[in-house]
Amino acid sequence: MDNKSTSDYLKINNDEEEHQLVRALIRTMNNNYDVSDKINIKNEKNILHSLFQKAQLSSIQHYEIIHHIKANEKILEFDKYIDDQYSNKIGFIFQRLNQTNENEILSNNDMSIEMKNFLNSISERIELKDFNKYRGDLDIKTNEHGLYSYFTFYENH
Repeated sequence: MDNKSTSDYLKINNDEEEHQLVRALIRTMNNNYDVSDKINIKNEKNILHSLFQKAQLSSIQHYEIIHHIKANEKILEFDKYIDDQYSNKIGFIFQRLNQTNENEILSNNDMSIEMKNFLNSISERIELKDFNKYRGDLDIKTNEHGLYSYFTFYENH
């Protein structure tokens, strides 16, 4: 006969219910981390510790938890404000000699050495795939907007 009591089975079931998929956006001064993991939700410190480890941020000592019903909404609002204040999108269009209409100009797939030199003098050529800094809404997953772009900091922004 099995020596386990009904309470032992209930304990197993309760333990399974305590583990849930948790997703968090962890913000640091240098980066944002979107992490998720299956975690025991009864222990708040365990949740944070697990998520920090998943983001490889186990050395973080100080953190603040946002306890607000509209936290996501407020964070998005704040992000939009900060983006508008400190991030700028600047576009350059390369026009070849004798290109006279929009279709010709926008169909350019490369640029002159002079244009490359100019862009390299004011910025750095970056690979878009998995680029984690401000990218002006360019695709960084599927190369939909090309393989490369140019990026720079101006006055620490």
